[in-house]
Amino acid sequence: MKSNTFLYQVFSILLVVSFKSVAQIPFPENVYALDQTSKLIICNEYPETIPTGTTILVFDKNYTLSEPINSIEKGKRYSATSFGQTYAIYFTNIPIIRIGVSDINDIDREVEIPGTVKISDIGKEEYNSTIGIKIRGASTAWLPKLSYRVQLKNGEGKNKDTTLFGLRSDKRWLMHAMYREQTRLNNKISHDLWLKMHKVYYANNEPTAHSSIRSLYAEAFINDRYRGVYLVTEDMDRKQLQLKKTRDDGTVRGELYKGNGHGIPTFDFARGELPAVPNVPSEEWGNWELDYPDETDWQNLRNLTLFVRESTDGEFYSDIANKVHLGNMSDYLIFLNLIRALDNTGKNTFLAKYKENEPYFYVVWDLDATFGYFWDGSRDDYVSDFIGNRLFTRLANLNPEHFKHNTAVRWFGLRQNVLNKDSLHSHINTPYIFLVENGAYEREALLWPLLNVEAEQSYLNDWTSRRIDFLDSYFNNWVESCVAPLVTLENEIIYKGDKATLRAEGCQGIVKWHTEESDSESLAVGTTFTTPDLLNNVTYFASCNIGTCTSSQKSALTITPICKTPNCLTSKTYLKK
Repeated sequence: MKSNTFLYQVFSILLVVSFKSVAQIPFPENVYALDQTSKLIICNEYPETIPTGTTILVFDKNYTLSEPINSIEKGKRYSATSFGQTYAIYFTNIPIIRIGVSDINDIDREVEIPGTVKISDIGKEEYNSTIGIKIRGASTAWLPKLSYRVQLKNGEGKNKDTTLFGLRSDKRWLMHAMYREQTRLNNKISHDLWLKMHKVYYANNEPTAHSSIRSLYAEAFINDRYRGVYLVTEDMDRKQLQLKKTRDDGTVRGELYKGNGHGIPTFDFARGELPAVPNVPSEEWGNWELDYPDETDWQNLRNLTLFVRESTDGEFYSDIANKVHLGNMSDYLIFLNLIRALDNTGKNTFLAKYKENEPYFYVVWDLDATFGYFWDGSRDDYVSDFIGNRLFTRLANLNPEHFKHNTAVRWFGLRQNVLNKDSLHSHINTPYIFLVENGAYEREALLWPLLNVEAEQSYLNDWTSRRIDFLDSYFNNWVESCVAPLVTLENEIIYKGDKATLRAEGCQGIVKWHTEESDSESLAVGTTFTTPDLLNNVTYFASCNIGTCTSSQKSALTITPICKTPNCLTSKTYLKK
């Protein structure tokens, strides 16, 4: 009798266990990508609730986790099995791009082939479209990990504009492989930095113009095979810069050229070597490639090149500000040297003109060989050189409109904010942390060789600090003078117990406020200064500082507060000077 009771109890327990529901989470097919060959699943949707002790994740089928989970962490590798095979499952905040073509080997460098794209971005509906796709790049077109140009198409196979990832509405999107970038950061941080420090000079007239391309990271799958992390960007073209369109009568207004080599794009060539313009419309001339308009006789660009190379010193000094935008030249020279872009002094640049009778200006492009790295991804530890091209050499040597001084003022101004070491390191580290936290480096290393990414990141920050120190010293030598500012008082009347606001004008650098003329320490920094509550007469001094240059004298202003009541013995009010 007892044995029968025991067997019944065991049977009851087994019955309950067998019918007890196993904690599992299903995922719709539009939020994940699966590579059966590599046994890899990447998902960018997080369930609202996770049952305690979840053991099964349901994608195309059930995947049993090696350990039960109560939460999901982004970037963490989860091991799971299905039908005797082990899979790695990751959850990420990075968008997933799934491309389908007839055969990945059919993707060509010259002619785009048809395909489809599906994009899943966290918190957004899946985007689907037909596309045309081709390999992009010159030397990078022969690397193991390829970059692509994707053109969005409508049902009739015609190009269509679409807004993706909160960027501009466009038909053409670029997918940069970043194969030679050890940290997968160089292009991202370089283009983003230029956007932070530079706006096109006509931005007030063209509020949608951007001085560079914008970008974001994405995980790419082609024909259900994982291809790694890509940098998805807008294209650099007339639309990005909002250059004026060619008139209906054929009058050229905006112009855009891309440098594809050294020599003529650097304005550094022997006299007599400048080729004549083509007899028929051509897309190339002298290592320049035409981007806009569709056709040109190249005469405008040839005239600029001749002027920079062969004009007399007097002609250059007098007229270069009408040929190129000096503010843009200062910013580009600073940028070029800050990131030490050795491959961007002529090659890998764009030269643009907003409209007719306006100056040319530089646009940044293809910035992988930067921040202490060569084009092949190897390190370049050198920080103590100053780079440019023949145009910048003449600007520095002849110094039209105080180009050197204005560039130094711009440098030290940027050093107060965007190029402050802490700000710059944060700018570099933010995308790095994003990739680390989302497990991107770990997945990238499944396919492509990566060095010790943490060590590379440390090197990147250290190199940048040393480069800034060198440039601080270098630009100090370009400062002509720092004259004390004119100080005025904003308040009409200052009563005892009130605060006063002082304003400094005329200083091209940084204004520092002092309580003594001999003070080296400052009370505050900035063009305005608000005093504490004033009870007695007080004098404040203001100095102008550009790098290590400090105005030899400080401007002084004495404030005499008056009483609000008749009890105070005062004979006059202090009026604004």
